[in-house]
Formats: sequence, structure tokens, C-alpha cells
Amino acid sequence: TGSGGMSARPLVNGNREQTNNFLIDGVDMNETVDNLIAYQPSPDALAEISVETNNYAADTGNVGGAVISSVIKSGANEFRGSVFEFYRNSDMDANTWSNNRSGARKAERTQHIFGATLGGPIIKNKLFFFVDYQGTILDQPGQSTASVAPEAWRRGDLSSLLPGTVVRDPVTGLPFPNNQIPLSRISPTALAILNDPNYPLPNRTVTGVTGNYGADTLSTTRAHQGDLRLDWNASANDKLFLRFSMAEYTSKTEKTAFPLLLGSAREQPFRNLAVNWSHVFNSSLINELLVGYNSINVITSLNDWGGIGNANATYGIPGGQPFAGLSAINWGGGLSGVGAAATLENNLPKGYQLNEKLTWIKGRHALKFGG
Repeated sequence: TGSGGMSARPLVNGNREQTNNFLIDGVDMNETVDNLIAYQPSPDALAEISVETNNYAADTGNVGGAVISSVIKSGANEFRGSVFEFYRNSDMDANTWSNNRSGARKAERTQHIFGATLGGPIIKNKLFFFVDYQGTILDQPGQSTASVAPEAWRRGDLSSLLPGTVVRDPVTGLPFPNNQIPLSRISPTALAILNDPNYPLPNRTVTGVTGNYGADTLSTTRAHQGDLRLDWNASANDKLFLRFSMAEYTSKTEKTAFPLLLGSAREQPFRNLAVNWSHVFNSSLINELLVGYNSINVITSLNDWGGIGNANATYGIPGGQPFAGLSAINWGGGLSGVGAAATLENNLPKGYQLNEKLTWIKGRHALKFGG
């Protein structure tokens, strides 16, 4: 898509989606933890893209799925460029069934994907440049629904449950009279959460508890990426190129239906460098040297947008916590769970690449040596 951020991958030859190899100008661009697509060049920056699914050459194989290779454009003796803007909104979108049921308005979308390219000569016939930029701005305000405990439930009064539902004392096994749980038997932690303003009362009239609360939400995405490529005809027998690519991607849940539903954030800085030198010794002997560098950082975090802080301590849950927020709590009974498990990620895999390839043409045979 070119809009930034790692995304789903194709499944090729019946293999798992992790078994593909992604290259730019011959340089590895695989995210090494789960082999996600680390970088998607802007479509206007691509000179070519190839997808091989079998019979890979030895210097481009390495996998059982597909080899997906992109080549960034080069400059030429004339200046050429482009400017583009892709705009999308939610005017023709339908609301979700759950939002309609609870009278919540649909999520809005304002999306801009824009950019430009420019290529041309620095020294005619000798040195050329190509540069491109792409940005993405996506805002998605709207409303979402949640299922929160009615006021009576917070007092232990479960008499509104479906007829025939019996709430039993877990200690004695006997039914609580009229499905009323004494307050003394309810966890102080549960009462602290249920009576906290950060856990709101229902504001929608629905059958049961599903979707009985609706409120404003907001998620945003910001992405910036670009490539710079220099091509140098150093001599009749020597050609070199240098290409640097970078991207900054951030997606964030700025606001959820209520503060105990924590937001999330994801950042993905990306850097990729390629240097290639091709030397022709004679009409039958050609050498190619490629040096590459890849840096992919994946940072996921919780967004305590409502400022609940160290809520475990606030509600009397012992043990401390390294992140602001609340441990994941699943109420059951059709209620939305609160808090988060905080299975977060912060890794910085780096890749260093050196490819050496010698091609020797001997009569009707072509032989390649390298590593």
C-alpha cells in the first residue's frame, strides 16, 4: 500500500506467510522477529517490482515462499517529477450494526496520502539523483460501544437477570435470596472499580447489557517515508549507486469509550542503506559488490489517555506495575473487560549485508561465483 507500517503478507506455495523474502535494490528489508514487510516504497518511487515463486537463483533465494523484489527509480539526464494526493473520507461508509443498535454515530475517516518525486542530473551523463517523499495523515473520530455494569449490579442486586437464573453462594452452594449478593461478600477491589467515575454507568437503553454505553473515540495514524538514490557513472567500466530509505510510522488510539479501556500506540522507525558497485573487467568478466544495512524498530505501548496512572494501587491490587494503567480484568456476564495485559514490544533488530558476485561468460556458458 505504501502508506507506512507493517502489514499482512502473502501466502505462497502453501507456506506460512513468514517464508517470504523482501528486497529493495537487492538489499534485505525483512523484519526479523516475525518477517513482516518492513518497508513499502511509495508506488511512484518504484522502477520495477518482481515476484518470484519458484526456481530462484542462488543469489536471491533463501526462502520457500516468494522473493518479492523492488527497485527504486534512478535519475536521468532530464528532470522528471510527479506530485500526488489520494483522499478518502467516510461520507459513503455505513455505520456498524452494534453502533446502530446502541444509537452511537459511525466512525468518521479523513485520510490523506500525498507525496512527490523528482529525479535528474547533477553532472550530465555522470551523476544523477532521485528523491521521493510520501506522507499519510489518517484521523478516525467517532463513537464506540461498551458493555458496563448497571447500577443495581454494582450493589450486588442481580435480580434483573433472566428468569430462572440462580446466583449461588460459592462458599455454601446455596442461592442468594432474590439474587442479591451482600456488599460484604463483594471484593473491595471490585467495589472500588465499580464506584470509580472512570467506570461509567450505562447511557444507552438496550435489552440486556450488550452495548449499553457509548462515547466518543479517536484513533490516528501518521506516516512519513522517503528515498534518496544517487547513481554515478564513474567510468566506462564502473557504475555505482547509493540509496538511503527511511520511514517514521505512528498509529495511536487517542481515546476510547472510557478511561479503563486503555488505548494503544505503535511506532515503527525504519532505516535502510544500499551501496552497489559494478565493475566490468572485460567483455566476459563482470563483478558486482553490494553492501547493505537495515534497521527496524518496533515499539508498542499503552496509552493511558484518561490519566488513571498506577490504577492497580488505586484499587488495592498488590504487586506494583511497570506501566501506567490497569491489569486486565474480565468481568464475565457479558460485560466488557477493562485494563490490559501489557504484552508490549520494543526491539531494534539490525541487519548488515555483504554480497559479492562474479559473473564469467565462457562461450555458451554463464557462470556465477559469490557469497
